[in-house]
Amino acid sequence: MRFILPSLEYEQKAKDFIREFYEYSSEINGTGGLDRFLREETYALWLEKVRSDLDIANTLPGKAAAYTYFYLREDDMKII
Repeated sequence: MRFILPSLEYEQKAKDFIREFYEYSSEINGTGGLDRFLREETYALWLEKVRSDLDIANTLPGKAAAYTYFYLREDDMKII
């Protein structure tokens, strides 16, 4: 297992990750809004949001700077 930063390389794996929540009717938490972006926007725009979340100098009022990682299972490269 290892943490990785989200990138375009992991787009399909990220979509599969969210799809599994829907498949099992699970509550979605801790995804940095990925589920919402995949419904309403695009994965690429979510990546921009993830990058902007790191910018502590320009964090919006009421928000905190944040890092978002994927937790990757290395034997099959699945986001868990």
